[in-house]
Amino acid sequence: MAVHMVEAEPSYINLGFEPGEAKRPPPFNPSAVTQKPQYTIEPVAPPPAKPKSVKKKKCINLSQVAVMVLGLGLCAATMLAYYFLSPCGVNVVWCGDGLCVKQEEWCDGTAHCSSGQDEANCVRLSGDDFLLQAYSRSSQTWRSVCADDWTDEYGRQACEGIGYSRDTYVSSGQTPVPSSGSQGFMRLPSNTNPNIPLQANLQNSDTCPSGKTVTLRCIACGSKPSLSSDRVVGGQEAAAGAWPWQVMLMDNVTSTACGGAIIAPYWILTAAQCAQRSLDPSSWRVYDRIHGRMDYMFLPFKTVAHVVTFPDYDSKTHNNDISLMKLHDPFQISDSLRPICLPNVDMEFTPPQPSWIVGFGRTSEGGAAASKLMEAQVSLISRVKCNSPEVYDGKISDSMICAGNLQGGVDRCEGDEGGPLVTEKDSLWWLVGVTSWGQGCGRVNKPGVYGNVAYFLDWIYAEMKAWTAVTPGRLKKRLTWTTQKSLFIDM
Repeated sequence: MAVHMVEAEPSYINLGFEPGEAKRPPPFNPSAVTQKPQYTIEPVAPPPAKPKSVKKKKCINLSQVAVMVLGLGLCAATMLAYYFLSPCGVNVVWCGDGLCVKQEEWCDGTAHCSSGQDEANCVRLSGDDFLLQAYSRSSQTWRSVCADDWTDEYGRQACEGIGYSRDTYVSSGQTPVPSSGSQGFMRLPSNTNPNIPLQANLQNSDTCPSGKTVTLRCIACGSKPSLSSDRVVGGQEAAAGAWPWQVMLMDNVTSTACGGAIIAPYWILTAAQCAQRSLDPSSWRVYDRIHGRMDYMFLPFKTVAHVVTFPDYDSKTHNNDISLMKLHDPFQISDSLRPICLPNVDMEFTPPQPSWIVGFGRTSEGGAAASKLMEAQVSLISRVKCNSPEVYDGKISDSMICAGNLQGGVDRCEGDEGGPLVTEKDSLWWLVGVTSWGQGCGRVNKPGVYGNVAYFLDWIYAEMKAWTAVTPGRLKKRLTWTTQKSLFIDM
């Protein structure tokens, strides 16, 4: 980390830190290719008729006919293309494995696709109060869940549906329905059958009798000890234990290290560029609570069972620089070792919100790597500003966010890749970004660029769910994620 620091809303919508953007799409739908192509046919009107010449009228009529025929031909071609590209047809969703499911069967609590893709990402958490939302098939919208008849067992089911383990469940809470009203709710009927999935029990409701909706904590995340009180903006050595989710990933093949963040007992989030150094899980070692760079030589480590890299990672443009690692054995969560919170839908981290980067990277451009874990405070930078000609001139995609200091001096640097960019909000710490790239270290108008965690939420949770049941003797099957992305589903 250059810690003086001198170089270097399904489609996805960034809801990570810029307010006013579009709402997130419906839950994971691997059949985005079945949606109609966005073709617009606008026939050109013929010139006005001139009644003085009958012959001219005939020509004009022929022109009108020609335009109509052309329009009909284009319409027919569009429909043929649509049905050719879609293996299912109208209002039917393609599972990606040869099966087709009716739209009304999506998120109904029963798996119709062979690998259950139709029941993925049907519940989610919203806002910094962890408001539980469920997808309504009839309205094709996300709705808050009424607290009426809610129990901890349904809370565990909901957490499992999101992508967490039932074992990490913390609690369910309640929050009053906003006085501004709501566009409807999802509600458990009084005669709920506890033996069927939550999504099958939930029903659309115009009212919420209790006047309260469910909040849900699926994992004890985001708390940290206050061990450093005199931090400086330019960067400094971190106090031991100050960042309890920080890990070092050591690759035995290339003998290089990367950063990473604990997001669940079994799961590490890091950069795709790190994971691609070795896709062999057995080559990786994961070290937690490491403070000195060489401490790994004397500390125990965790081994990696699976490496899951986002399929559309582009090493040239740095797009989609995100990866997951699943451990063989889970971390034992404690005060000194705990996960960072993933951002919930609809959270706003508004530039220039203060954030922190941590790592063992170089302390200056071309300089030596840090011998101790270093920390530095940076500020979030809007995508518009970061894409301006004097900064990165349009290179910042929706899968990226920028943070740093446009005046230079504070930045990530070589060796910090994969490490977390975190920010504090409402007394909790949230994982906003994953260290990816930058031009130099700490240069003027060249801030650090990070993988935008909010952009990848659906993929992260779907992968966590898909790999939960995978054992060494079971394989994964690659299925369609969206039009241009893919998802590995358990066979």
